[in-house]
Amino acid sequence: MKKIIYFLIIIQAVFLIACDNMLELNPISEIGEGSYYKTVEEIDNAVIACYSGLLDPMETEWALTELHTDNSQMFIESSVAVYTEYRELDNYTQTTLNTLIDEYWQKRYKDIALNNQILERLDGFEQSDLINQYEGECRFLRAYNYFNLVQLYGPVVIVEETISGEDAKTMERSSIDQVMAFIKNDLKIALDYLPESYDQSELGRATSWAAKGLLAKVYLTNKEYSAAEELLLDVIENSPHQLLDDYADVFDYNNEMNDEILFAVRFMSGNVDLGSPFANYFAPLTSGSNVVNGDGKGWNYPTESIINAFEEGDLRKDVCLQESYYDQSNNVTVDKAFVNKYMYPVIDLNDAENDWPVLRYSDILLMYSEVLLENKTIADALPFLNQIRSRAGLSSYLESDIGSKYDFRMLLEQERRVEFAFENQRYFDLKRTDRLEQVMNNHFATEAYYNDPSHTEFYVDPIETWQTLLPIPQREIDINSDLTQNAGY
Repeated sequence: MKKIIYFLIIIQAVFLIACDNMLELNPISEIGEGSYYKTVEEIDNAVIACYSGLLDPMETEWALTELHTDNSQMFIESSVAVYTEYRELDNYTQTTLNTLIDEYWQKRYKDIALNNQILERLDGFEQSDLINQYEGECRFLRAYNYFNLVQLYGPVVIVEETISGEDAKTMERSSIDQVMAFIKNDLKIALDYLPESYDQSELGRATSWAAKGLLAKVYLTNKEYSAAEELLLDVIENSPHQLLDDYADVFDYNNEMNDEILFAVRFMSGNVDLGSPFANYFAPLTSGSNVVNGDGKGWNYPTESIINAFEEGDLRKDVCLQESYYDQSNNVTVDKAFVNKYMYPVIDLNDAENDWPVLRYSDILLMYSEVLLENKTIADALPFLNQIRSRAGLSSYLESDIGSKYDFRMLLEQERRVEFAFENQRYFDLKRTDRLEQVMNNHFATEAYYNDPSHTEFYVDPIETWQTLLPIPQREIDINSDLTQNAGY
């Protein structure tokens, strides 16, 4: 699917949403809304545009997730006045005017709008396996968008149809339970309608296995362990997905959509405005072309905490991060850490090929270990955790090493941290287990970066529970007075 270039035209023609506010969902297009969505091919193109719509929010999601945890921080070399919106997320002082928070909200709802529009047009087609597939894809993508929104912002507005700008200005937020129920309904339909696999040319489209994996994660987030267990076991026993032997191969840009990937946001290099920016975003600041062509920004800077989280001999560490780079022109090693997972030999700035993994088979195994721990015993859960450790070159835990279920939960937390480092999972994991506030306050109290006497401007006060949710963007509150704000903002 990544090589289908014609959807660029569709992005320009269809994937444009009126911007009076985030919920005004009337599309603008040079060819006109009424004259499109008439053929199956046009529906297919529009669905592909929904996938491309995931690229924009992914560009900033790391700042709302990884930077918002103990995995990464802003680089200390720059003045505190630089990249203010990023520093707010780093130290939990984000405001309702933060542009990254506003942009992410708008971009997720923009993709939801196109999902809704396609779902409405499908009613005009005779039902078939292909039409069902398109519905399943749109419902999967809509659910994925909403799942991220509700975890980051709490109660959000549910929009499931095209509405007028005036109607949008009076809509209210739905409760977290209502949003989760909406997500689960979409995913249940999606897993029934989606195929288990696609032809090689269409790899990257959502499968029924991806829908089952995402629905299991929704259940796990809701602590519905039995429902999650059934879905996860199905993926483990019946899907074609499996762990790759080598962790590095999972992220090799020559090995995309491999057997471990259930779903990924797909980028494409080639100067077609679909490339990944992360190689340049995450390479060290002022590293020239020693790490990546065009220099780096030094964003998503690995903390001492995540560097030290990897055990001795963990084969994942060098894949996830590097602690230094070699400066060829000066013949010296520069001790600056950087995220290595998305490095790519870019020719043009911000134009890497790497996909961003959203759901991997290792996640299925670790989620399954977690639900077995809650539903059954440590002995039942342990083998699935040990599969991940074995692949990483680490020794397996024995049941006698683990004193209680709480101890096992902490081992799972640690394993998920290093397995999914810099994949935007840590924030959601800590939120789900009600550990975010405790972990972050310990991080701010112990990480050298926030306790350097020569940089007191980086000191962080202990955070409170209300700060663990992002604020509703002020722009939305100004437009729609019926929208309530999260407590504390």
